[in-house]
Amino acid sequence: MTFHRVSLLTYALVVALPSSVRATPEDDRAIAKQEYTEGTREFELGNFDNAIKHYEEAYRHRDEPVLLYNLAQAHRLAGHHAQALRMYKQYLLRSPNAANRDEVSQKITALEKVIESERLARSMPPDTATRPGEKPSTATSHPPETSHTTPGTTPPSTTPPETTPPATATTTPEAMPPPATTMPTETATPAHPGRSAKVAGIAVAALGVGALAGGIATGVLSQNASNAVANAAKAGQRFDPAQESRGLTDQTVSIALLAVGGVAVVAGAIIYYLGWRHGAREGYRRFVLAPPATSDGAATTSLGLRF
Repeated sequence: MTFHRVSLLTYALVVALPSSVRATPEDDRAIAKQEYTEGTREFELGNFDNAIKHYEEAYRHRDEPVLLYNLAQAHRLAGHHAQALRMYKQYLLRSPNAANRDEVSQKITALEKVIESERLARSMPPDTATRPGEKPSTATSHPPETSHTTPGTTPPSTTPPETTPPATATTTPEAMPPPATTMPTETATPAHPGRSAKVAGIAVAALGVGALAGGIATGVLSQNASNAVANAAKAGQRFDPAQESRGLTDQTVSIALLAVGGVAVVAGAIIYYLGWRHGAREGYRRFVLAPPATSDGAATTSLGLRF
């Protein structure tokens, strides 16, 4: 009975162990980098469905708006117009100040026209029915508008949908404007992360050095006053209490300045180091956008990411 309980407890611990392990940010970054690399390779080969799977997995591990743009590009080129439209809109929601906003807006407008044209084509009734053995009629016949309207409603005054030029004639995914080659602004982090902290550290350290210099100067004055009093005593001259008081005051000021200066130099060095470390860390973590060169031309590129 005891052995059975121990076995059940061991099994429960083994099953629960993986759920207790949490992926670190470094693990997520590594997985996102691998999935993005695989997705970009599939994208460049024209395997857009495979690229979509990898980009989606990368986005699950790295919340980066640029991946939404890449997903939209892959969906558009794969012919998934509705999904591409949604991804483009999500990208602009996440990056309202993106540098390629105008280009994405043009794609959204073109996709909306394509989707509406496809909807009208699906809802359009057949013009004629062909009997077995008969050749399909080459004449285009359009049934009266009243035969397709609901009783009691007014027929539309516009031309039938089938007579309007379909949007797909000039707005196929490949004919859409090429993506912008500029860097979206959502990743435009400061050019020098941690620079303000480093500047503040230098300023504090400089004040500390000034305080140290002042402390040394007042210390010299204090020592001179002390030597003057001692020399006057040896020479049998009259004791000057004012000179001794100035020496003591200079000595106190010197000690205070030296203490403040030392603390300021140390604090400035610490602040500078923290700023430098923040800059190094941000430089490692930040996604840098650089559109990769592809054999398909600018119209089929995605936004590149380097880790």
